[in-house]
Amino acid sequence: MSQKKYSEIENNTPPRKTAILEMLLKVDKDHPLVKKYNEQNDEYLKNLNNQISALEKKNSEKIILPELKPIDVESFYSRFLEAFEFFNGKKFDENVNDGECRKLARTLCAYLIGKKDFLRSPLLNRDVSEPSLNKGILMIGGKGIGKTTIMKTFKEMFLYASNPNYKPLTVQDIEGTHQILNRYIQRDKMSFGFHTANEVVDAYEAIEDSKEQENFNIKYSQGFRYFDDIMTEEVASRYGKRDIFRTIFEKRYSNHAKTMVSINYHDEQEGKQKNLEKTLTAFGNRYGDRVFDRSFEMYNIIELKGDSLRK
Repeated sequence: MSQKKYSEIENNTPPRKTAILEMLLKVDKDHPLVKKYNEQNDEYLKNLNNQISALEKKNSEKIILPELKPIDVESFYSRFLEAFEFFNGKKFDENVNDGECRKLARTLCAYLIGKKDFLRSPLLNRDVSEPSLNKGILMIGGKGIGKTTIMKTFKEMFLYASNPNYKPLTVQDIEGTHQILNRYIQRDKMSFGFHTANEVVDAYEAIEDSKEQENFNIKYSQGFRYFDDIMTEEVASRYGKRDIFRTIFEKRYSNHAKTMVSINYHDEQEGKQKNLEKTLTAFGNRYGDRVFDRSFEMYNIIELKGDSLRK
């Protein structure tokens, strides 16, 4: 059976990117040259996808896709910016809180694609937890600073990229080759479950039988997951009162399941200094010594000190 290389499909070639265009892509996304390049690149990717589909259907030929090299972090961050505007209906403000939101998004970009740049993030607290790409993330910050929106954007972007009914979402690798993002998502298990704390409590209270209990345990104690606004949830009420996240965190530790969590500063009040130590102590008091002691083994600590963006 004959084979065709990905780069040899008909005469469909990506638009040329000059040094001037490289600069404009970074500093002026509304420039006419940038818009023209983006239009040409979208057309190239559309044609590429159509050609791949046509070849597979017509000749059942095996398409050899380019080798997956590491994702270029700037390309991935650019995709995040596009996704943020698409899913939230507004542009991502990179300058609020002295650029803290930008630093957070870039830190998470590096983390999700496994870049060692993550270890150099200025947001990591190295005094309480040694940074590692093998750990999860415990994100501590004030209310309304954008934690949830940023995490939800990454989640939605991965879902979009994984949907076969949509045009393939691409990123560039470190050699400048356009790659289909979903190949990385599948290979590296980048996608994660997104759950608010109270959503999990509601799911627990809705359990009606042992099978549903088993499904609940499996769902929340395994896999790569993000839990939003931990410590704001109500104590679960089902045949008595129970703080279910104590059990969830213990099981996730035992299962070596990578976990991302966001919490607000404890007893945060306007005008008062945000206190990391008191927040971590409150976390331990809420979920117990076992969860607290294992937290530094489970999580990188990201500390955000910006003010609320809610007006």
